[in-house]
Amino acid sequence: MSGPSISWIIASNTLDDRLFDSLLSIASVEHTYVYEIILVLNGLAACEYKKSPQKLNSQKNLRVFICELPGLTHSLNLAILQARGDYISRLDCGDLALPLRIKNCLALIKKFECQVIVTAMINGPKKRIKSSRFVRLSDFIMGNPLS
Repeated sequence: MSGPSISWIIASNTLDDRLFDSLLSIASVEHTYVYEIILVLNGLAACEYKKSPQKLNSQKNLRVFICELPGLTHSLNLAILQARGDYISRLDCGDLALPLRIKNCLALIKKFECQVIVTAMINGPKKRIKSSRFVRLSDFIMGNPLS
């Protein structure tokens, strides 16, 4: 594998099918780079995970953290602190990682010489696609300030 390393970060307060769909979508992307998935659980998800951690044990490259503080901001801050990748890519629980997401975002970072890409739109095969199911304003990719 070549290219930069990517830390995918997801925060969740539930362990449901939407979360597992998100995790599977990351694993199904053809990776040409080293990646890790950082999942931060709080609320009911943290309680459920503590009772049966085997639910997530089969996921490749996954590190799970528990955030005792409520709220998304605390969970994302913990995930960013734990990230080891050259870049951090946030994915909302329930959203799906598209095959060319990282490649396209890294090209934009290089083209515009920026550190953060925040987007609600992606380029589809022949047209622009806008879908809250796949890419949201809250999704971002950025250079890891701690690497």
